[in-house]
Amino acid sequence: MKDDFKNQISIAKLAEYGIPLSTSSKIIKEFEDMTIDVVENNPYLLARTIKGFGFKSADELAEKLGITADSPERYKAALLHVLNEHSQVTGDTYVLKKLLVEKTCALLKEARPKESKKIHEGQIMVRLEELWSDNELQIADDKVFSNVLYYSEEKYCKNIHRIMDGEGFIDESADIDFYIDEVEKENGFPYDAIQRQAIKEAITSKFFILTGGPGTGKTTVIKGILKTYAKVRKFNLYSDKEIISLSLRQEKGARRMKRIYRFTSNNYSRAF
Repeated sequence: MKDDFKNQISIAKLAEYGIPLSTSSKIIKEFEDMTIDVVENNPYLLARTIKGFGFKSADELAEKLGITADSPERYKAALLHVLNEHSQVTGDTYVLKKLLVEKTCALLKEARPKESKKIHEGQIMVRLEELWSDNELQIADDKVFSNVLYYSEEKYCKNIHRIMDGEGFIDESADIDFYIDEVEKENGFPYDAIQRQAIKEAITSKFFILTGGPGTGKTTVIKGILKTYAKVRKFNLYSDKEIISLSLRQEKGARRMKRIYRFTSNNYSRAF
């Protein structure tokens, strides 16, 4: 009962700031007893933690609370917002420093056009350097990364080096074309030249990237890689346990990978 009463007070207070009930519930769930303190003292934190509560919503709240257009915290929040949005829209893991500052400046002016004269790129650059000093993001030369993407790339890089420095899995004298021919006979259809080359390179390489747009045959190639690899290594996909693990980040692709794996083996497949 006591918690319900506190929540009702928080909801009423948030309503005064124009925050709808559905959003208020998310904020209270996230910050609990600290809700009002966070909202009134660090409204931009909401944009980083509450789904659907973007920078502009946080900025409107900040303006009601008297946070000025040239506030350091406003600059920092806008920088982080633009950095993350750029990666989501473009697929790039970084944004060039100059472009980040320009886009942040445009966002800050657009959000409060009446106070646009207060916004200066030089001050945005200062706040960018402060974020870097506080380890809120990473800068390498003229490239700016979010922490998540920077450390992920670093991890992937180390793993690739580990793989490349390790021993290969395939006997270089193995007749890969012979085994691909066998897989084609079992499948009842031939691979085209590009698919065949992809299977061969995947089998003989320590590290290999298979890429292509929808409908280009990636699923078919993955099946070919699995079956050919099993033949070269002389193990049975249908009986040996945990020889191969498949993983994929996207849910749709992960489901498809699971189906492929079940098609070729009864082993447990890990698809993330």
